Amino acid sequence: MTKPANPAPPRRALPRALAFGALFAALAFLLTYLTKIPIGIGYLNLGDTAVLLSGLFAPLPLGPLGAALGSAMADLAAGYVVYMPFTFLIKLAEGLLAACLFRALGRRFLGVVLGAAAGGLLMAVGYLLSEAFLIRYLEPAGGYGWLAALGAFPWNLLQGAAGALVAVLAYAPLSRIDRTGREA
Repeated sequence: MTKPANPAPPRRALPRALAFGALFAALAFLLTYLTKIPIGIGYLNLGDTAVLLSGLFAPLPLGPLGAALGSAMADLAAGYVVYMPFTFLIKLAEGLLAACLFRALGRRFLGVVLGAAAGGLLMAVGYLLSEAFLIRYLEPAGGYGWLAALGAFPWNLLQGAAGALVAVLAYAPLSRIDRTGREA
């Protein structure tokens, strides 16, 4: 009898993974909703930091799923309901990409940097595409979808870069804490 490609995790791993998912949902919500730094159009927040850290520290896929849900809930709380499905998918992809690069590079610091940078870039491109779609199909004069979305793109890149930078800076001290919550 052959083993399945992805064997089920041990029974005790599921509650831990769910706890990590809930933790990153709360952290993503709080860092998105409470850290609003006004910039050109809209505001900058540190929610991407939680999304990226969820990919680096939490079990897959529940860490990034939780962070994506928390980010989408922040959109709801802020009144940006139309962005919720896009935010959920973009943040999920961002966290998963960071996790995959981090794990593929042997869980080393280079993986943290490349995973965070790639995740931040993916987030900016994801919002470029979603904003172009929303402006094109939901605005009465939506013929300027790509042009308007391109105007927001540099700010989304700044958002991704800020989240990546803070995640990279937070990684080293957080990685010193072992799985029981004590400093290693």
